[in-house]
Amino acid sequence: MTNRISNPLEKINCRFSIKDMSPIGAGPESVQGFMPASSGELSEAIAYCIKHCITAPIVIGRCTNILVSERIPSEQVFLNLCRMNKINVSGTSIAAQAGASLESVVEASLSFSEDLSRLSGIPGTIGGAAAGNAGADGIAIGDFIREVHALDYSGQTLILRQPELGYAYRSSLFKTRNDLVITEVILDLMPGDSAKAQIEREAALNRRRSRGIGLEPSLGSFFLNPGQSSAGKLLDDAGLRGFILGRAQVSTHHANIIINPGRLATSEEIAELASYCRKKVLELYNIDLKPEVNLYGLTI
Repeated sequence: MTNRISNPLEKINCRFSIKDMSPIGAGPESVQGFMPASSGELSEAIAYCIKHCITAPIVIGRCTNILVSERIPSEQVFLNLCRMNKINVSGTSIAAQAGASLESVVEASLSFSEDLSRLSGIPGTIGGAAAGNAGADGIAIGDFIREVHALDYSGQTLILRQPELGYAYRSSLFKTRNDLVITEVILDLMPGDSAKAQIEREAALNRRRSRGIGLEPSLGSFFLNPGQSSAGKLLDDAGLRGFILGRAQVSTHHANIIINPGRLATSEEIAELASYCRKKVLELYNIDLKPEVNLYGLTI
């Protein structure tokens, strides 16, 4: 950062490793960014980036659904929201700051509701989950969100309620409004049986383990399901389960998961394998798979 940075920003100005943070173990080993602990600090960091930086900041949480090129320009600034992680439960409502882990939000709900139990084991933050409408087993986080609080690049605070959020399969308003940064997510849940919620949670975790999720360095499902088809089945039928290209590999457990054995592959190598898989499915079935993973400095 330059000497134009203010004293309040200096305390949240830092360098960190995307590679170390990422569950797939790939990405730049040192990037420049801000790590705010409050909406006020985040607002000041956004204002600084918009005024002084060449490109818009990249907002990250736990890097569970992003793949960042090792060649990303050194001047690229990241906003890491992991310190904005407070969770407050009031009755059957939960207010969670964007950097709180989705797993922590699920755990906070289990004593009074069954609603989120099937989302157990999904990595990442509630902010990222709300932006991407994360889901599993027929439900999605957007089903339970009452409102999302966000900052825009002008510094204005927005309160966006359910009808405005544009929720669809792995999509939301935030997929098209890149000038919005989620700060807090409010969920309204139905009261339920805590014992049943725990049973559903264990079943969800077992289903994820059976697919190999969390057992190997990966970002989970790499491609979106196209329409009513399954990306995993298409990739499997294409003979890609277990396929190796360079140091990256398609999982032997599930063909829609790309893994990084030994955390040795670069983001470039992982993207190259994803590109090969996409082209193979297009060639065989005339279906163009779209990545569920957000790519920065990479194309497939």
